[in-house]
Amino acid sequence: MDFSFSKETQRLREEVRQFFDKEWPKENRNWRGWEQPDAPEFLEKAERLNKLLAAKGWLALSYPKQYGGLGRTLEEHYIFHQELLRANAPNLKAGCAVLLGPVILRYGTEDQKKRFNTALAQGEMDFCLGYSEPNAGSDLASLELKAVRDGDYYIMNGSKIYTTNAHIVRRCFLLARTDPKAAKHKGLSLFIVDMKTPGITIRPIHCMGDVRTNETFWDNVKVPVADRLGEEGQGWRYVATALDFERLWIYNTIWVRKLFDDLVAFIKTADRDGWRPREDPDIRTKVAQISVDLEVCQVMEYKILWMLGQGKIPYAEASMLKVWASELYQRMTDTITQALGPYAQLSQGVLGSPLDGGLIQQHESSIGATFLAGGSEIQRTIIAAAGLGLPAA
Repeated sequence: MDFSFSKETQRLREEVRQFFDKEWPKENRNWRGWEQPDAPEFLEKAERLNKLLAAKGWLALSYPKQYGGLGRTLEEHYIFHQELLRANAPNLKAGCAVLLGPVILRYGTEDQKKRFNTALAQGEMDFCLGYSEPNAGSDLASLELKAVRDGDYYIMNGSKIYTTNAHIVRRCFLLARTDPKAAKHKGLSLFIVDMKTPGITIRPIHCMGDVRTNETFWDNVKVPVADRLGEEGQGWRYVATALDFERLWIYNTIWVRKLFDDLVAFIKTADRDGWRPREDPDIRTKVAQISVDLEVCQVMEYKILWMLGQGKIPYAEASMLKVWASELYQRMTDTITQALGPYAQLSQGVLGSPLDGGLIQQHESSIGATFLAGGSEIQRTIIAAAGLGLPAA
């Protein structure tokens, strides 16, 4: 089986890599900035970079040309996104373009495609995800935020939790209950909400790994009917599609491999008072096993990419990738942290600290990876039902 890319795609990879080498130099590529995208100095640099990416058409590389894209292949868009993540470059706007743009293209009205996809292509649009609620996390279909139709508007009331980046983005991909009498999966609708709409309150939640997310409160928020995505009552279907894209583009191999490569580079060069981890056979064995696991993850990712290119929805396959990549991330940070002993606990600015304190931060952040975008238990249920055809419990 040949997983190599075409010469044209390889040329694009080299072009993108050279671009990031020039426009996003090594001093910008720290893990701490990547995990704190709301820091003012980071936002300023990110805005400049996003304008350059938009000018080249790369943010929406695979979009049709009438919506601001270049009409290139999904494979080429994937290569661009890989290189962006490899460079630890700002990925909020680029991530929204690949995560939510295809959902709008698939289910949105012509007006929505022109408004939102074109804005995504120009780097003038970003989103947070209004899915989870205090009593509806893994069982997302139990959500209670209500959207009541009132003429040309819906009136929203309720709350959301873990709405990451809600405090810095323009729009929210909001899943709300429009029919409380329908079965819980059937009474949901999806909306694209302006975050400046009166009635939205945002409060921070600070998590392990020095990461911020938010809870949001919705008090009689008026949302135009024109900003409902697709048909009323079909929101679950649309969100399921969005989650499949999220599990490929956000929980993919490259961000785990990037961390792995940085850690291996540290292990190869670390030399503190006679301590040389590269000479430890136990550490070498563990690094080898992680390398094998990464290759498995990559093959799974290529299959999903191929399926999307064929117009298929990789429902079970995306869940497989999400489980494997997120658990590998957690397993890797835990294994390397233990293997490096007290050196792994060193924080930013301390001589000898792996990734300038990035390892301990990533170790803490990895705890959340297995339940964000759907917990591992839920993913395994999807794999059992959709992938293996097993009956529901």
